[in-house]
Amino acid sequence: MIRPQLGFSRRNLIRRVHKYSSAALSTIRDDPLVDSVERTSKTSQVNQFSFCTVRSPTLFPYIAVSVKTLNHDIFCEMKFANVVDIYGISHALESFSMLVGIFSLVKMRREVRHLLLDVMVFDKGLLSEVVRFSSGSITPLQAYGNLIKALVDNSMIEDALEFCLEAMEIGLEMGVPLCNSLLKCFVERNNVGVVRSLFEYMKVLGPSPNIYTYITMMDLYTKGNTLDVDEANKILVEMENHGVRPNAVTYSMYLRGLCKIGKVESAWEFLKDFQHRGLEYDNYCCNAVILGFCRKGELNKAFTVLDEMKKCGLSPDVHSYSILVDGFCKEGNVSEVWNLFEEMHRRELMPNVITYT
Repeated sequence: MIRPQLGFSRRNLIRRVHKYSSAALSTIRDDPLVDSVERTSKTSQVNQFSFCTVRSPTLFPYIAVSVKTLNHDIFCEMKFANVVDIYGISHALESFSMLVGIFSLVKMRREVRHLLLDVMVFDKGLLSEVVRFSSGSITPLQAYGNLIKALVDNSMIEDALEFCLEAMEIGLEMGVPLCNSLLKCFVERNNVGVVRSLFEYMKVLGPSPNIYTYITMMDLYTKGNTLDVDEANKILVEMENHGVRPNAVTYSMYLRGLCKIGKVESAWEFLKDFQHRGLEYDNYCCNAVILGFCRKGELNKAFTVLDEMKKCGLSPDVHSYSILVDGFCKEGNVSEVWNLFEEMHRRELMPNVITYT
């Protein structure tokens, strides 16, 4: 991997972590083993690890190589648990914390996340010690944020939630995108209880929910086994009360939920109210209602929605026509299907697989 030109040398970078012991930094700068380790690292990292333990019971030469090359592959192979077995917890923690701080300074977030995850897998209680040993090179907020992202990326979302709630409780305001990603993970698992709890935590402790948070909550309440239109309606009301304007995505989800429980007329009245109030809506909103009427066999009303789309300046898309084609095919109304195909042709819409099936 080609590393960016960061504009400072290994020695300058080491000075950025000046709070570490002078003896340790002296070892990094002056130990002649450093060059030997670097030369052999390209051939056998396992062998170099054994060689170093014979020469000197310290990891500092390896830190020097990682700093000089901005490459943490050596430590990826070692693993924190193995390092603890050989060097002891104190030296392992100091060494990994030093690397976390250094990589954080140069914004190498992937490396930071990997190291933090490795330490956390060994012992969840060591995160604060990593921050302390890094001597200000990484803040608690950065440490929690990077670790939570690493846990989410590795599908360890229960652990990610634990650290997220812990961070909130000690007064750290996590980023909204990070909390939203956690919410989405639990929505995908249909874990209503956890989603609600995290949502409440966000409203009480921060960060405040944004439009994407509410879209995630709306998705929870308008799909599958977690369908609950009353709760979905509460989300819309809450958004308006908190000054977060619902958008077309939010409305289309809500309309889809209404149609799924058979309240298609209510969805249609809700959609018409958009027009009168000048609210934002799009084809997805209209298509949800068209589908709802078609599933009830009320094709004339579905056509009415299509006509209203045109009057309001929305251009029906291939999905709008595909829904109607499917409805009329099920009724055996071939002539109407043909008319729809002709209209699609005039509008230069190409039928897709869904249309033909």
